[in-house]
Amino acid sequence: MRTFDYIRLADQTWDMDILNLVAKIHEYKGRQDLYIRQKPVI
Repeated sequence: MRTFDYIRLADQTWDMDILNLVAKIHEYKGRQDLYIRQKPVI
């Protein structure tokens, strides 16, 4: 089985476009969780 070395990721620089996309995904996931937790209107 292969293992993933996370230490190499810490030393890598990240492009701002990639970081913005990750932030948007995190924001949309939070919004989705809000809609899932709401009770349906009857």
